[in-house]
Amino acid sequence: MERGAMKKNIILSLCIAAVLLACFADGYFRKDRAWQTFSGAWQEDNGAGSGAQNDAGTALENGVQNGAETALGSSAQSGIGTVQENSVPASAGTVSGNSAQNGAGNGAQNGAGTAQENSVQNGAGTASGNSARIRVTRDIRVLIKTAGFQSVYHDCVTVDTDSGFSIVGGSSRKSCPPGEAVFSVASEEFQGSGILRLIAQDGQFHVKNLNRERQSDVYSGILELRRMDEGILLINELPLEDYLTGVVSSEMPSSYPMEALKAQAVCARTYARKRMEEQGAAAYFADVDDSVSYQVYNNQEHTPQIDEAVGGTAGVVMTGNDGELIDALYYSTSCGLDTHTDLSGEAIFAAFLSESSLRSYEAEEPWYRWQTDLTENLLGNIQELHVKERLPSGIVNCLAVSYRDGTEETLEGEYNVRAFLGGLHPTVILQDGETVRDMELLPSAFFILQPLQEDGVQKGYHILGGGYGHGNGMSQNGAKHMALEGMGYREILETYYGDIQIS
Repeated sequence: MERGAMKKNIILSLCIAAVLLACFADGYFRKDRAWQTFSGAWQEDNGAGSGAQNDAGTALENGVQNGAETALGSSAQSGIGTVQENSVPASAGTVSGNSAQNGAGNGAQNGAGTAQENSVQNGAGTASGNSARIRVTRDIRVLIKTAGFQSVYHDCVTVDTDSGFSIVGGSSRKSCPPGEAVFSVASEEFQGSGILRLIAQDGQFHVKNLNRERQSDVYSGILELRRMDEGILLINELPLEDYLTGVVSSEMPSSYPMEALKAQAVCARTYARKRMEEQGAAAYFADVDDSVSYQVYNNQEHTPQIDEAVGGTAGVVMTGNDGELIDALYYSTSCGLDTHTDLSGEAIFAAFLSESSLRSYEAEEPWYRWQTDLTENLLGNIQELHVKERLPSGIVNCLAVSYRDGTEETLEGEYNVRAFLGGLHPTVILQDGETVRDMELLPSAFFILQPLQEDGVQKGYHILGGGYGHGNGMSQNGAKHMALEGMGYREILETYYGDIQIS
């Protein structure tokens, strides 16, 4: 009898276990089918072949970031420090990777679709779980800033399409006709999900009210809108090579020689790929933003020359001997290329900068040499300036400031030095005689301080400087003149980056 009862209990337990297992399997496969349905729908509309998406709509393959100083195409200067060809060079504030202030790398965002399982990172790519680098195979995610690149958070986003578009949010999908659509944090489309992915039938959106320099407001690829406490994050997801056409056109004038444009394309691709792997903008669910904090994107119209430069170097990047992508920084104009001399000594650098007969590729560029005076009225309470450290390249890396009240301050990093001196609002005179006022940054940290004397009494400082930009990596105007002298893009890159592999 006891044996029979035990047998019945065993059979009952097995039945219960079978039912529980069936329920679990059904739930699991329902979830899997639901995921496949959403993923398949996205792939059908996307057509661009990017990596599989997670349930927040973010790419799960790997990622890119950070900027370079730009050389654009007219003589006007933009409000973010990007200056244009002819007398004004590349973006005076991009601090690509040395002391640069990068707008998208700090402060984790709130929970609108952020949580991924097993330490997988958000939309900027996945954590591989070990120290091995994953080469990027997915599309790049670009954070689009507001008008004038003032903020990452939009109060509202206005888009227009010629073909109509779909909105995918969570597990829902909505079709929209051609025309204009406005999204705010209160939009009903956000009610079911804090993340919306907009997919145009023709692959192109007009994004309104961004106030970029180019006439066209077209963005290709997918637009992703994320509702946050501070506003809406707008992310443009598109193939890397398409992104590069928007970068090269914004970072170097299309009138430059083809080999210089190709060198710029390889720099931009290497820089972007490295930022994708580092996931430095993951706090904003992106790889890079579209400003000088990373690489300027879609600020100028791209031309057939730009398409040729990007297409003619498709996939080509620079790596070191360890096989890792190099940090391919670039800037507008050097003060004279000399990679074989240690210029960290004050007397040595002063002689280098003052040598009028120095042969340099960009010696004819207006920003090759410049000067300014810091008079007593500009210095105010500042009593003394002293260069404490100069890098082997000649860059001032540490500046000591003494005040009349007895206090002292030490500024470290070329960006902080340039920002401090630029904040005194000196008038800068270029070597062609043009004057530039109200610069937020000193043109470069390639400078020497010379006392201004009046009747034997010091009345301030004369600054003799050279070049424009942070001074690391490739000089864009140097690349231009090298190309004009017949150098190919590989030779140009090897000149600036040294012992590298280009493949």
